[in-house]
Amino acid sequence: VEGLITGKQIRELPLNNRNYEQLITLQPGVTSNAADQIYVGTTNPSGQVNIVSFSVDGNRQSQNNWSVDGADNVDHGSNITLWVYPSVDAISEFKIERSNYGAEFGRSASGQINVATRSGTSQFHGSAYEFFRNDALNAVNSYTKHTGGKKAVLRYNDFGGTFGGPIYKNKTFFFFSEELRRVTTPVTQAAALPSTGEL
Repeated sequence: VEGLITGKQIRELPLNNRNYEQLITLQPGVTSNAADQIYVGTTNPSGQVNIVSFSVDGNRQSQNNWSVDGADNVDHGSNITLWVYPSVDAISEFKIERSNYGAEFGRSASGQINVATRSGTSQFHGSAYEFFRNDALNAVNSYTKHTGGKKAVLRYNDFGGTFGGPIYKNKTFFFFSEELRRVTTPVTQAAALPSTGEL
């Protein structure tokens, strides 16, 4: 029992922070608590606690097997974090197998998720993109307006591109993809100060 997500679906369906893992929940029997992890884990791989919190057919989240082009992609220290997060522009497709696995899947008892990356073609092709947010495009919130404060600095730039083509016509190809993310976000802090009577 398996499901296939094509590269076109990956690139055109809405994704939080362009992370392909969220599309796994489109398959029957897959549940996730990723909504609880807005800034870490499944929605924002950032080198912190990159937990992939997906349960397939009621099994534990740590029993999934993740691979990229057939190579193991799981940190076996915890079994719920990944080593590599390919850019959605570099993925050709990925397959989620939920039961009746082939002989090559013997390590894990739950879902088998294999990502296949794109390759070059006999012609040169490339793309470039940027997704951004900026405080210049945001309204001032009511608290800041009431207190006369300054609008908080917000910069979100997610940009990259792809390039592929032939090395030897119709025989050997190459494909390159890179994605960069630069983020500056405000942090709200609260402090308790003594009143004049306590001083």
